[in-house]
Amino acid sequence: TGNVEFWPFNYGPANGISIPGASTTDYDFGDAPAADGVYGSMQVHVHGNGPHTGTVFAFNRFNDGAVADLGIGNKPTGQPDWALSSNANTYGVRKLQVYVTGVPEGPTPFTPAPTVQPTPVPTNLPTPVPTNT
Repeated sequence: TGNVEFWPFNYGPANGISIPGASTTDYDFGDAPAADGVYGSMQVHVHGNGPHTGTVFAFNRFNDGAVADLGIGNKPTGQPDWALSSNANTYGVRKLQVYVTGVPEGPTPFTPAPTVQPTPVPTNLPTPVPTNT
């Protein structure tokens, strides 16, 4: 079981969707987004049914021009989701690659729209005449 916290705005530590075990005072795997702001959060978390609970990776503070927060796993001290760390500049390489495997069974949930050919623009249209107003 897990969750993704992915939003462009500020966020707070209140356990916004009542995830069991999440803190209401620390920034962790149960935070709540604000309706505005520029901090930003892209985090993946796991909780329950496994040996690890908490942050898998976190990339925060990517919208305000300051040094971003970047971490893998729970941060050992401070905020577990790396919030307020301002540490991305300590990494020599910062590259995220996402791989997806497997194909869901059953019908594909997305069906692309049919391709529509654009209508050609006629070449014999009159030239617009400017008006003085």
